[in-house]
Amino acid sequence: MRSVLYPGAFKPPHRGHFEVVKRLLNNTHGGHPYDIDSHKEAGAAALGGKESKADQIDKVYIFIGGGERNGLTKEEAMAVWNIYAKYLPGAVIMDGEKNPMFAAKDFAKENSEQEFYAVTGVRGEEDFVDLRRVTTFKNRENVDGLVMAANADSKVRATDFRNAILSGNLDLIIDFFPAELKREEILKIVNMLKQSIIAEMMGGDLDNLLDGMFITEEVEEGSSGTAIAPKSGMRSDDRAKLIRVYERLRDLLGDDKPACELNHAPEAGIHFGFPYWHQGDIPDPEFGDQYPRDNFKEPMYKFEPHSAPLGLRFYQGEMFPEKYRGNLIVAQHGSWNRSPAAGHTGYQLSFIDINDDKVVNSEIFADGWLDVEENKGWGKPVDILEMPDGSILVSDDVNHCIYRITYSD
Repeated sequence: MRSVLYPGAFKPPHRGHFEVVKRLLNNTHGGHPYDIDSHKEAGAAALGGKESKADQIDKVYIFIGGGERNGLTKEEAMAVWNIYAKYLPGAVIMDGEKNPMFAAKDFAKENSEQEFYAVTGVRGEEDFVDLRRVTTFKNRENVDGLVMAANADSKVRATDFRNAILSGNLDLIIDFFPAELKREEILKIVNMLKQSIIAEMMGGDLDNLLDGMFITEEVEEGSSGTAIAPKSGMRSDDRAKLIRVYERLRDLLGDDKPACELNHAPEAGIHFGFPYWHQGDIPDPEFGDQYPRDNFKEPMYKFEPHSAPLGLRFYQGEMFPEKYRGNLIVAQHGSWNRSPAAGHTGYQLSFIDINDDKVVNSEIFADGWLDVEENKGWGKPVDILEMPDGSILVSDDVNHCIYRITYSD
């Protein structure tokens, strides 16, 4: 019986890291022991799926390196691993100090009566050079190398994880977490890591960060509006000589707030509050005290909280009844983290009837992507495109397909 030394930066720890430890502890890793003289042969055996000759593994010591990376600290990485460890009996979270490799070596020296593997994963022969790191333990007779072939989960990159958190694409973010985690644990980690990454980007200058988050949209005759919506999820309609935009607002404030917004910008320079105020009347817990509510324009219309409106289109065709012409059809991608008791919102197309720059009516245009009884969405509408014949195309990024919606008497 052996234990495993698993040193790394882990900023942040993701599903791939979790699966490595899981495979090691349930002894389905397919790893092959090696030393510096046999690392290429062992690597080839692991990639080729040959039967493992490794000893049974009872513990995995995870050494987390010091220093910050993209604003994430060792303490935060350890906090995430401690959550993961609840689902990994035999995982031991260790302080890797400044250099996790040296910390693992020192630990092996202090426990000379115990035998260890130092694990390294490979995706192909180009990674065999990484196996030479076993020389770090060359004076430790109780440590051998163990090479594992990377599976699909191991191809997840911490850099991609950080980028997903910053993107605000919650459906993408959740794919980076182990399936075993509870909803509350995912939310706790996302909230913690997002604050750290954003703080690093800000460098203490919030205004400069926010300037980069917003874009200028051209209106008719070359006038412009500034800071009217996040870069993701905005569309203009020059025909109406105005801009109606929406905001996918801050998450993690509860099941029923804040609402997603539809905003009206008939002139340049209008600010709708994000990220200081949400839905016109909810101050942000972090930034809400920086500016008064009166500095910002109230939303034109409030969508259901967390319904995630993405694509919107002013319908111009003649296939559908007259009431639809010149009005909005909005794709609501759907919530991801509302509690089971509250149930999901979105997963539908909504029709927004606008008269004299005011919303006078709203109704469901198309639905069915959400199984209400199971509270589970089987599809997620993303964007809308109008065809020359007046029919509507709707994209779905869960089923990777496009629907065509038509109308006839």
